[in-house]
Amino acid sequence: LGYEIERSYMDNDKEIKRAVAFVSADDIYVSKDAKEQDKQAAYKKYNVEYKDGKIIYTDRIDTINNRVITYTVTAYDKYLNKTESKTLESIKIRNDGSISKEGWEITSNLVEEGKNEQKYNYNDSYCEPEKETEISKIANNNKDDEYVAKLPTGENGEIIISLREPQVLTGLKYKAGNNNVIKDYEIQVSNDNVNWEKVKEGTFSLDNNKEEKVYFNKEGDDRYYTYNTSYVKLVIKNENQTEISIAEIDLLGESGDNIELINEGVGILKEEYVAQQGDETHEKVSIPANSIVFTGTYKGNPAYNVVKLWNQDNKIISGSQIIFAENPEHGELGNVTDGIWVYYIEPTDDNYETVKSSLKSIRAELNRVDNAETNEGERLVSDTFRLELQDEWTNSKIELKPNK
Repeated sequence: LGYEIERSYMDNDKEIKRAVAFVSADDIYVSKDAKEQDKQAAYKKYNVEYKDGKIIYTDRIDTINNRVITYTVTAYDKYLNKTESKTLESIKIRNDGSISKEGWEITSNLVEEGKNEQKYNYNDSYCEPEKETEISKIANNNKDDEYVAKLPTGENGEIIISLREPQVLTGLKYKAGNNNVIKDYEIQVSNDNVNWEKVKEGTFSLDNNKEEKVYFNKEGDDRYYTYNTSYVKLVIKNENQTEISIAEIDLLGESGDNIELINEGVGILKEEYVAQQGDETHEKVSIPANSIVFTGTYKGNPAYNVVKLWNQDNKIISGSQIIFAENPEHGELGNVTDGIWVYYIEPTDDNYETVKSSLKSIRAELNRVDNAETNEGERLVSDTFRLELQDEWTNSKIELKPNK
């Protein structure tokens, strides 16, 4: 009859399961005499691809990031008898925050080959998805299908993307075509397609893949800013060029906080580590020698992040933690893209001997709070793969050294 596909993930001590698809054999059956384009259209309808005698299902995920996901497949016969389920190896969803392009409307004043100059070319692919216009090539998730056009005479080029609903954005990613790379640009946002706010300007500096991600900031301020917006305008300045090429445009949302475990960073602390010297205004903060330590990396805000560790029985491991960040010269702590965290259990803690003798595996979770003092609004934002520990893990001696 077909296959049920189930997606699951951990939320604190609970496993959350959800059936995401039932791929019916009848649904995906296509006559062997059908044209190749008809076959591919039928497969696309059910998010499947037939390749090398195998059916490949694609689970389209737009709202999950930095989370560990597990899939389970169960086959059913025509009498609804099911086979033994097959659980696949867990994966971690990680992306740069590129948002879904479903429902985008794209307009521009660019002049395409064979068309007269006009104010805007309308992309009606939302209403009639089978009719892909030229401008829609910039958002069809096909980087080999480039869009080439000329800038209007004496004017800047403009491409306006309507998202159909407000979304939180942090930047834009430009993938150039083979020739005529966009040089000078300006990015603006709006909620009504009338009043626009400039969020970024500059000159594209592409990497070896002919791509660049640019993040929104303010003049004289290097910090990144987020905008809740319904429209994005890419202005292509007409000072240095008359023709441009675009392989793909992506809009970047918040990629979110992330946590990772360091495989070699689990063991017994060799000697005391002093994180903060004591003085008249500060208490000494240190991790005693022989403490059990777990270390890893994170992306987030140390003032609003909380690390949790779970053992092989999905029971929380009690302990203390230090989340490291560079001390800002001015102002409050900000977002950290590549920080270090340490979770530790002191020799005098009640659970020290139990953890040391019975811990078999661990996984880490990163939570974010709205209020750093009360932990109000605490929610899970990222987790790690489960790390299976070697029997002799307590023989590993860990040294922590300050980053000077």
